Amino acid sequence: MNILTREVLITEESIKKLTKVPAINALCEAIWNSIDADATHIHIKTNRNESGLLQQISIEDNGKGIPYEKFDDCFTLFQKSWKKNNRRENNKLYHGQKGEGRFKLYAISENIQWDTTYQIEDKLEQYSISCNHHEPKKFTISEEVKLGKKCGTILYLNNLNKKGLELDSESLLYNLIAIFALFLESDSSLTIMLNENKLNPKPFILESNKGIFDIDIEGEIVEIKYRFIAWSKDFKYSSNKHTYFFDDDHNYILEKPSGVAGNITPHSVFLQTNYFHSFDGLYEEHTNIVDKIRKFYHPLLIDFLFFVRKKYAKEKFDEFKQERYYPFSTSLSEPIEIAQKEIFDLCAFKILEEDPKVLNKKDHSLSILFKLLKKVIEKDKNIANIVSEVLDLDEVEGKQFNQILKTTTLPKLISHYDELKRRLLFLDVLDDLVHEKFYVKHLRERTQLHKIIEKETWIFGDAFSDNIGSSDQALDSVIKNNFSIDNSEEKVKILTEELRKSKSEDNETLLRKIPDLYLWSSFHSNSGNIINNLVIELKAPKVKIGYTEIEQINKYRRGIMDNTRHRVNDLNRWTYYVISSKIKSDDTFRSEFVDYDNGLLWEGVKNIRVYCKTWESIIKESRRNIEKMKRELEIKISQEEKEVLLDQYLKDVKFNI
Repeated sequence: MNILTREVLITEESIKKLTKVPAINALCEAIWNSIDADATHIHIKTNRNESGLLQQISIEDNGKGIPYEKFDDCFTLFQKSWKKNNRRENNKLYHGQKGEGRFKLYAISENIQWDTTYQIEDKLEQYSISCNHHEPKKFTISEEVKLGKKCGTILYLNNLNKKGLELDSESLLYNLIAIFALFLESDSSLTIMLNENKLNPKPFILESNKGIFDIDIEGEIVEIKYRFIAWSKDFKYSSNKHTYFFDDDHNYILEKPSGVAGNITPHSVFLQTNYFHSFDGLYEEHTNIVDKIRKFYHPLLIDFLFFVRKKYAKEKFDEFKQERYYPFSTSLSEPIEIAQKEIFDLCAFKILEEDPKVLNKKDHSLSILFKLLKKVIEKDKNIANIVSEVLDLDEVEGKQFNQILKTTTLPKLISHYDELKRRLLFLDVLDDLVHEKFYVKHLRERTQLHKIIEKETWIFGDAFSDNIGSSDQALDSVIKNNFSIDNSEEKVKILTEELRKSKSEDNETLLRKIPDLYLWSSFHSNSGNIINNLVIELKAPKVKIGYTEIEQINKYRRGIMDNTRHRVNDLNRWTYYVISSKIKSDDTFRSEFVDYDNGLLWEGVKNIRVYCKTWESIIKESRRNIEKMKRELEIKISQEEKEVLLDQYLKDVKFNI
């Protein structure tokens, strides 16, 4: 086959400069050439060798082809093009008007070939054009012209270089969609395929916004149409911050970074203006006009991206909650746990809404981060500083975040709620200890049961929690401890001396009697400080309360009354319990009681009473009180209160609220 060679008048330096374009830009030059040839169908194929490695890229179109007689016009001119100021059949300007595009192909391929078919009169003719990066100025054509089957051109990019192999990526489809999005929307007759995939931007457009702004360029008011597109999460864009500049005919001119961090929301910016009909890249480098345009649309783009991020933040957050580093179960029933989870969700949501790049951290880092955040929400204020550091908060934001524990009642509510749950569990355990046969038989009163109960004095009423006056001490200590509650140190010394003398005068005095527990509580009233005293005698579960046991508790009562009669009054009230698992129930024994059903054994004056109690009644009453407190606590985190609490967190965290 005879061949002809043509050489282009171009410097090596110019070729080297043109081959510095990104790989995707070089590929797009070939696609634009197909569009300039009035192609309506363009098929890009990535062809692989037997090992599965990318070996060749081919671009086939159904355009008009390159007439043989126009070869010199198409290939031998540099920075002069027959396309300049001419229009295609649809009256749109051609994209390539500088005669540079074919040289950009050397950026990705070492050997290039065009097989083109065109129509002349009533027949189709075909020939080939080829070039090689070793002699980049030379273009070879086959002198022999064959008969072709259909109009169009197939471009073969062979021997892909290192930059060309960068196109072997899943992101290639999405990068091409982004670049040709506007053009495809403006020309419904055009179809571009990448292997088996059609370039279609519509399914990936999350949100879009368009408008017009005017800008002064060297004293001339230039109108620029803008289109912002926020891409969906399925749009696997290799670079999510590109701005594409087009002329009024949607012809691609150049590409620049958008000037906004891509991690806010993957996006593209499309700008159209007739200014780019005469765009000169070299001139632009000196005048920096493109950067001036970018700065002008920047605030508009920021507003758009933040609108999109807030609109779809809930969707992204729902995805986050499905990840393994999310520290809560999906099924929670306890109100406090639910409130705790909602507070966590709120804080995490605000963190992710403000800075989605947090999710770019490694999984184990995310797991640690959100576990620490959970600790903050629960009660551990010391963790807040660590979370602030992990989130890269500045000093002001860090202080605001740390206020989360200083100004909210949630940690206290959680602690209280946890304690109520623990108490309910303890009552279940105590119930077994004092009623199950094995424990009833073997449980000892003083060395075992006593030691358990003195740590859980709340079972006699929340007011007695942690208010132990004495444990396993004689009545004189009980009297002295009671007297110490609201009297001066000097008065306590006088009482101590009186008790010492009383014991020396009568070695059998009741003051030597030793009750198991003495508890007290106090509260202020209009009359003064009221003290409630509770003296308890515990019995092993196997001991049934009878005459001996009630005589023992009555001795404690008399021991107090005989020595502190002046102290039993409206402000100093005394109650006595003798407790076991069972009480005698015969009629004779019942007659000893003022009210057997309620366990009231003796009632002398209104401020002193003696009770015989079963563990069953103690446990039931305690459980009833705890359930009541639990319900009250749940009311505090009702929906209305919870919203107030959530608002308080929002205010305290202050992530640009």
